[in-house]
Amino acid sequence: MPDVSVIIPTFNNALLLPETLDGIRRQSFRDFEVIVVDDGSTDNTAEVVKRYDPAIIYCYQDNRGPAAARNKGVNLATGDYIAFCDHDDVWNERHLEVLRTCFSAHSTTALAFDNAQYFGDGELGPKLHLNREMSRLISDRIVSSKSLLWEYPVASMSVIMVKKAIFEKLGALNERIFALDDLHFYLRLAAREEVRYIEYV
Repeated sequence: MPDVSVIIPTFNNALLLPETLDGIRRQSFRDFEVIVVDDGSTDNTAEVVKRYDPAIIYCYQDNRGPAAARNKGVNLATGDYIAFCDHDDVWNERHLEVLRTCFSAHSTTALAFDNAQYFGDGELGPKLHLNREMSRLISDRIVSSKSLLWEYPVASMSVIMVKKAIFEKLGALNERIFALDDLHFYLRLAAREEVRYIEYV
């Protein structure tokens, strides 16, 4: 069984999905499975995934939103750790390695996350989510629920790794909360468990 389950929720993004999968393929940490949950796509997502790598676990469901897609992925996961990657994000090569190392160094950690850099031509890119000063300030330390709420250091679900047992214990993501289901999850978790940040983009 793999150590980490990588879960990609996707919807009508067959064009960009291979670039996301390329970032996962380049990871220095290799003990993982990849699960793509197709949330009701009407494009050729299924064909793209199967052509890219037949070993990828592909699951189609009627459109229910990203929280439901992520929850479905966790239900299918066999790894002890869960790492999410959105279908339009790209991981740098050591993302899984640095987060998994955090859990090895701090056994009481329930969720670990790192930094992100926006890219492209939008108003955010190119820009770091956490500036260098903030990143150094919270690096390799326990991050409080207060910080998660008011400073919002977590860029997206794509930068976190969480113990599967903790995810399930909390009752997964709330599928009735649109767009803020991730923050809701972080706050619930940080109120009971240990969250750490690792300074890596």
